[in-house]
Amino acid sequence: MELVSHARIQRRDVVDLGSFNFEVFQIRLYFWLIRHNHPMDYFRISLAAQGSSPQDLGIEPGNYLITGASGEIGLALTKFLSSKTGVTVLAGVKNEERFRQAGLDRLPNVVPILTTAEGFESVFRSGNEIKGVIHCEGTYGEIGAITEIDLENWVDHLATSTKRTLLLIRSMAGSKQQTQIASIFLGGGGATEAYIGLANYSAIKSTLVRIIETSALEIDPAKLVLNVLGPGPTNSRMVEAVLTSDKRIDSRIMSGSLRLRDSNKTTSDRLLHSITFLFSSKGRKLNGNFLSAEWDNWESIDTSNENNYKLRRVIPIQ
Repeated sequence: MELVSHARIQRRDVVDLGSFNFEVFQIRLYFWLIRHNHPMDYFRISLAAQGSSPQDLGIEPGNYLITGASGEIGLALTKFLSSKTGVTVLAGVKNEERFRQAGLDRLPNVVPILTTAEGFESVFRSGNEIKGVIHCEGTYGEIGAITEIDLENWVDHLATSTKRTLLLIRSMAGSKQQTQIASIFLGGGGATEAYIGLANYSAIKSTLVRIIETSALEIDPAKLVLNVLGPGPTNSRMVEAVLTSDKRIDSRIMSGSLRLRDSNKTTSDRLLHSITFLFSSKGRKLNGNFLSAEWDNWESIDTSNENNYKLRRVIPIQ
């Protein structure tokens, strides 16, 4: 089903047809197509409609996938990338409601993608080239001491987060495109240090890092490079969960969460610059590393010492 040659409608040219809302129609068309096993027909229509423009400094024009696009960091990064010239963002969401509630339907150059096995497959086996991927879809898990938490919930959080990561990696590795995909997996400080009350969070992030390190050894880097990036302190749903919890939580996390809530900081310039770097030709040479957006000098990084940028990384003394 080839629709590209007949789809030259500009996404923002809304025709006045009374109560007809072209934006809502586009979203509903996509989810109708994905339910009927034709998700990439919508994808092709959108890409053909948007066209391309000269390269913006730092971010190469093309298609980028962001999972967890309706969350705090995912939404901020979607806005950042979609504002760049010639860039189309595939916004990974769990359902149509999340897409619209986050206001993603009002952003230019943004296409919804379901973060399911079928959704990932539709993207990476479509024949459309994907320049880069940012995986923001994670969870902080069950809060509380190991001896007191709900064991089933604890294990389920770890399993769900790990499965989503594995599904994405397998889909990228199975891509038929001839050019390299650069992927960034956002991971928190829970992977570097233990915190009272946050064992689930630490297990989730540590597992993520080790999966990325192992995948980087197993997958041809000419096809796919994978790195974990610690975004630094951000005001996310975890901050509110920590501050409203009645469980015993590490005092460092509590004080940091209070500062973050007051600052309302979602992203930093260092995070945006590090993502831009990892998507550049120089950054694409890095593979299987655990980097910090805030503390590492990633533009002149030396990965010869494997202890520095792996799960057992050495934290710089400030």
